[in-house]
Amino acid sequence: MPKISVVIPLYNKAPSIKASIDSVLNQTYDDYEVIIVDDGSTDNSVEVIKNSYTSEKIRIIQKENGGPSSARNRGVQEARGEWIVFLDADDLLLPKALSYFSSLIKKNQDVNYIVCNYYIAYNREAKLFTTHKHKGIVKNPFFLEAIRELTDRPGSSIIKRELLLQHPFNIILRRFEDAESQYEIMRRNMVYQSPIPVMISNRDAGSASLYRKNIEEDFVGYLEFEGKSFWEQMALFHLALDCKRGYPEDAERLYRKIYRRIDLNIAFLLMRIYWRIDRYICKIFKRNRSITIDELMRSNDNERK
Repeated sequence: MPKISVVIPLYNKAPSIKASIDSVLNQTYDDYEVIIVDDGSTDNSVEVIKNSYTSEKIRIIQKENGGPSSARNRGVQEARGEWIVFLDADDLLLPKALSYFSSLIKKNQDVNYIVCNYYIAYNREAKLFTTHKHKGIVKNPFFLEAIRELTDRPGSSIIKRELLLQHPFNIILRRFEDAESQYEIMRRNMVYQSPIPVMISNRDAGSASLYRKNIEEDFVGYLEFEGKSFWEQMALFHLALDCKRGYPEDAERLYRKIYRRIDLNIAFLLMRIYWRIDRYICKIFKRNRSITIDELMRSNDNERK
């Protein structure tokens, strides 16, 4: 069985960190470790962990505050596992997540990067990120990324440690730093996708997704379109539109020509039509009903829809 390291960057998450750790310790898979990288927390997050757990599977690494990229890089460097799963300190792994990752690794030994489905939760109610059923090697991952049917987030993917050592996170970035790393890896490696959900993304506590005061700390300020395939450009176009919402003056300076490209705007319009039709079909056929976080964590069944 492949040894898996679950890396949890931690910064002032005392109210939620225990639930995240519990979701790892309650896995049906056993060959794993939990590396918690405390990024200079100023609350009692570390005390909560030390007072709650004695498991030898847990290692706490404390460092000065350097941001999520710095914390993830440190976790990868310290990891003893061959494979890495990142998990944010307010999200949850489903009970069979690591078992499912392990089974996919055994069946796809040429793949170094596996992305699975996940639930998005608001106010303890969760829905699947996507209801589409693609499973297997993805021929054009940027196409699925652009149409929002393949989006890696911490906890929904497992990546070979050696790959992350080759493509470390940019320590300058504190927003969408995972997107930059994801695109670098997708550009150079095969991606395996599964429609089975493995984690719950808790959007109630999504402070890390807020715009920064300085665009230099946000990946949306560094988008490079030249030399990229059309579908990678389309994925970047989504981020450029996000840049316009969060940093309008910088966006116009950086991406004026991009916003005026007819091909990208037509493709984006067609995608919006596709998304609306897809949402309507899901609603009519009740393909994505809400389910509570408590039900998901009790069910012990990743395949529940």
